[in-house]
Amino acid sequence: MVGASRGSIGAAIADGFTQAGGQVTITGNEEEPIDSYRGRYAYRRLDVSDEAAVQATGGSLEDVQALPHMVSYQSAGAAMR
Repeated sequence: MVGASRGSIGAAIADGFTQAGGQVTITGNEEEPIDSYRGRYAYRRLDVSDEAAVQATGGSLEDVQALPHMVSYQSAGAAMR
């Protein structure tokens, strides 16, 4: 499972795992991932600021072998610190 709904580094990680033979699910807070990733990977909407949603997602996972942790928040196009 990789946060990759907007492309960027998460998408590169998802691509690398896939090229190595892995099955990848991407996550993001959007209804759908960016067009280039729509339908390419399984997708789960996940708001990482919602602890209950994170717990529910984690509890629903079965055979997880890698879980890269990358979180960035953006507001009005600017990264938040």
